[in-house]
Amino acid sequence: MGKRSNPPQRIAGVLNLSKPAGCTSRDIVNRVQRVFGRHIRVGHAGTLDPMATGVLLICVGRATKLMPVIHEFCKSYRADFTLGCSSDTDDATGNIRKWDVAEIPSLEQVRKHLQTQIGEIMQVPPAYSAVKLQGRRAYDMARKGEPTEILPRKVTIFDIDVLDYRYPHLNLAVRCGSGTYIRSIARDLGEALATGGLMHDLSRTRIGPFELAESRPIDEWEASILEGADPLATCGNVEILFETWDQYVLSDVDTENLSHGRPLEVQHTSDRLAACTRQGKFVAILERRKENQFKATLNWLPTMT
Repeated sequence: MGKRSNPPQRIAGVLNLSKPAGCTSRDIVNRVQRVFGRHIRVGHAGTLDPMATGVLLICVGRATKLMPVIHEFCKSYRADFTLGCSSDTDDATGNIRKWDVAEIPSLEQVRKHLQTQIGEIMQVPPAYSAVKLQGRRAYDMARKGEPTEILPRKVTIFDIDVLDYRYPHLNLAVRCGSGTYIRSIARDLGEALATGGLMHDLSRTRIGPFELAESRPIDEWEASILEGADPLATCGNVEILFETWDQYVLSDVDTENLSHGRPLEVQHTSDRLAACTRQGKFVAILERRKENQFKATLNWLPTMT
């Protein structure tokens, strides 16, 4: 379907796509995979629930090895919660149960309880989630009615801002780290307020430097390929992933040592560096092994021609 003039070992890019509601993140990966072909690795860097929309980063070729770097980025969301009810999935797609609410909570009460979820907290993922329990997905066990005991996990939530509150509807902006479940925020808030709560809608607006305003709808992206666009040219360069990292420009001696897997002698205060060529092209991730000695934990030089 797409052009394949580049050798597979040289291809590396990140697609910033806008996921529509009603499909899984894997569905989007499969559509991108059909464009590049099975000989090119394709994967997503951070799943979105089927009901959710927004930024979905698709890594292509060697960029799939950089997914751990993307997972370090802060993520931003717009979320709509509904109070006065709850569900077994913690969102509007599950079996919804109405709550008998004695008193409608004030905006001050809502903000007070949201404040307790900011910071480094222990959060219990939803029963219907991709968390693995004894090698099985929690949602598979939940669908079969099997008991699930999901232990709380440490997550980081940087900010929760109330954008609008008109009971039972609550609109929020959330900024958090990887592994955070926005559905769990709705559930825990509802329990604290004694109203119940679920997530009604969710959109991811940002992952690190990748913004929703710059995302391309998957249908539009596929149409551009059918019209003759080079699939690889639609991908962003991986250098954007390392804009906030300390950079190290490789010398000829460094390049020779890296190509043979040898450590590098580097004087730097950071313990982790992004190594690049004089032209600014990313080459390797370097991590300190001991004083002034760095080792490549990811090295693209051996496959470069």
